[in-house]
Amino acid sequence: MGEVRTMGASELTVAIGMSMEPAAKLLQQKFGIAYRMFEGMSGLRDTDAFMETLSQFSGMAMPETYARQRRVLVDGMRDAHFYFGGRNICMALEPDLAVQISKSLEEMGASVELAVISTLSDAADRIRAREVVIGDLFSLQGRFDLIISNSHAEETAKKLGVPLYQIGFPVYKVLGYTSKVGIGYRGTLNLVNEVGNLLMEHHA
Repeated sequence: MGEVRTMGASELTVAIGMSMEPAAKLLQQKFGIAYRMFEGMSGLRDTDAFMETLSQFSGMAMPETYARQRRVLVDGMRDAHFYFGGRNICMALEPDLAVQISKSLEEMGASVELAVISTLSDAADRIRAREVVIGDLFSLQGRFDLIISNSHAEETAKKLGVPLYQIGFPVYKVLGYTSKVGIGYRGTLNLVNEVGNLLMEHHA
């Protein structure tokens, strides 16, 4: 709570996800604090933009640790893109996460055919998908190569005969999920490798 009380004295607000932009705008209006909003913290482009912002604001170059993580990610993306290209994917996620994951999949050459979100949100227009609908797991209908959703989608995936990549909330069928890195260069590499392995296993 101590850090929250000092937010009004900060020099920059970083808002991650469109749902956090109203809070950043409020700090700007009340205290004159500049802010930068990022649609997500995954994918090469968005992580690059985040690192560049920190570098510009601090006047320091990106540490070699993260530069190396970026190089490893680029190598991993090159290795895995063969398994993503032309694949049709369906997502059922909350809006901010749907934006983040859809952008990462777009970078890998996969197509999100359907994105199901649970509530109307400004983020809906930013989801990279051919169709975005407000609904629930019963809205998942069609032919897909992969479903990306939480653990509740397991039965739906089985009925459709499609592999499920579990992410979001809740995830209770994956050991170690709560300790897994899911953002930044390392988190993006985890996503690329795990989704790529599912696609390779089921569609090779």
